[in-house]
Amino acid sequence: MGELVQLTSFGLTEGEVLGALGRVKVRDVDYADLYFESCVSESVSMEESLVKRATKSVSQGVGVRATAGEKPDLPTPMS
Repeated sequence: MGELVQLTSFGLTEGEVLGALGRVKVRDVDYADLYFESCVSESVSMEESLVKRATKSVSQGVGVRATAGEKPDLPTPMS
């Protein structure tokens, strides 16, 4: 099971998240969820005991997953 997400780090409120899920809940949608992802990476390059480069990268986003109805099995080729 995933961790609880701090919505403030994504600039969202609980009401906005619930509103987004409410808009996904349309005809034929059986299940919907939001997937939050956040990644922070840091890098330091040194040469002769001196820092030559330091970088920090932050990327984050959210995706929507929704399923509607059962998907029929694909036909299998006859031998």
